[in-house]
Amino acid sequence: MNVKIVDRNATLSGDLEQLAERRVQFALSRFEAKTQSVLLVLEDVNGPRGGSDKSCRVVVRMKAGDTVVIRHQGADVASCLTRAIDRASRTLARNLARQRTTRLKVSTGQPTQD
Repeated sequence: MNVKIVDRNATLSGDLEQLAERRVQFALSRFEAKTQSVLLVLEDVNGPRGGSDKSCRVVVRMKAGDTVVIRHQGADVASCLTRAIDRASRTLARNLARQRTTRLKVSTGQPTQD
């Protein structure tokens, strides 16, 4: 899986970068056969003013052409990226399950609308 991490404000230390890579690999490795690339963008929205201003965006490009984009904003980078990656994992699982269900209904001749 091709993972790219972009830090817009140079706030990502070496430890946080390793954490981000481990989190992505752990959460999204089961989708590796269907995933083309993962882009993780971290930024400090308000700059030095402080507050709940760390933003993490996860962009997952699927081999089928679909794209999943998840954004989370929080007070610190570690929790922000963890939440965004977890949400991306759940969203991918839900989307792939929905596609499987639709394919099964079509192949068995059942109506696709419930």
